[in-house]
Order: sequence, then structure tokens, then C-alpha cells
Amino acid sequence: MELWKNDWVWVGLTKKGYLAMVVVVREHSVLVQVLNKGTNRFSPYRETVSRRVIKKVELTKEERDALPCGKRPLSLGKAKMIVATNHIFKDDPARHERRVYYCRRCRAFHTTGQFKLPMEFLKRLAENPYTPEEMAEYWRKACRKKVWRWWHTVLGIRVSFGRFEGSLKNYGDNRADAIKKMLVDPLNYLHHLYQYLYDNRKRPE
Repeated sequence: MELWKNDWVWVGLTKKGYLAMVVVVREHSVLVQVLNKGTNRFSPYRETVSRRVIKKVELTKEERDALPCGKRPLSLGKAKMIVATNHIFKDDPARHERRVYYCRRCRAFHTTGQFKLPMEFLKRLAENPYTPEEMAEYWRKACRKKVWRWWHTVLGIRVSFGRFEGSLKNYGDNRADAIKKMLVDPLNYLHHLYQYLYDNRKRPE
């Protein structure tokens, strides 16, 4: 049985088992978060269970939407405090929470480091995917400019070519590698671009 993080599983070999979400998959065991049916919230403690006593549960979209998402539920005040603290103290590079959102599944608030993407952009991306040229050499500036024009003109991300070039420096081993990674997952690159623009908002071009 193949298991992945965030899979739902039934723990136990009898009807007295319980529903849980996979947190970490190991060779012979799985770390799970147990769902409390009464409160529809996860237990604050994680349990390690053997693979022999779990069964993967296939849920419909309606059933999944009725269950919590797995992130820590917060009050609005607590969530805003976490975001404000991360704006002030930047000593931990792993903490990037900058936005608060309401989760209908958890009926609580969460924090996220992801920027909110406009629906209009997602629609344009679906309708106008980038078609790379055969044998494109992205180490050449002219080839990278064609990709930038797609972002700037077709998708409507009004970023100068200089900013675009700067965002590629830390996105791959080199600019050519960064372009290839970008074309595989444009949404991931857009989050990276937003983070780059946010971090460099006070620097002149």
C-alpha cells in the first residue's frame, strides 16, 4: 500500500478504529494525526502506528471538505500576532508567514507564506500556456526575454526585465536552469517572484 503525506487512513482492524491523517511515512510505520470526531479537530498529539494496522481511506470531495485540512487552527487574533511577529523578527528564515486566511474546513484561521493569486491570472495561465521553442538556449538573453514577454504581456505580471532577471538568480543553478524550472511549475515561480519583489521592495532597479 502506497502512502503519502496528508493521506487519510483508518487505524485499527476493527470497528473501534479511528480516522487519522498521515504526517510522516516511514518504512514500517506511519506518524499520524488523530481526528476527534466529537469536535472535528485533530488531537494535539501525534501517534506512531504500524503499517499493518492501517488502511487507506478514499474520500469523496464532499467528505474531504467536511474534514479539517490538517493545519493548526488559530483564532484571528493569534494568527495576526504570528504574522506581525514574523514581519518584525526576521532571524528565522524558515518562518515566512505573511498572510491570514479563514479555512472553512477547520472553521478557524491559518497563516501562510503564500501570496494570494488572482483568479484572472490563473485563468490566463490555463488559456495561454508557454510553448517553448525547439532547442531553446535559455542561457541567451534573447531567449529569456521571450519568456519574460509571456509573463509581462500575456499573463499580465508587470515586472521589468531587470527584476525578472534578478529573480532568476536564486531560483536555479543558473538562469537557464531557473527558466526550465519555471516552465515546469509557473505557479511555484510566481510565489518565488512575489517573495523576491517583497524582499527587494526598497532597492532601486
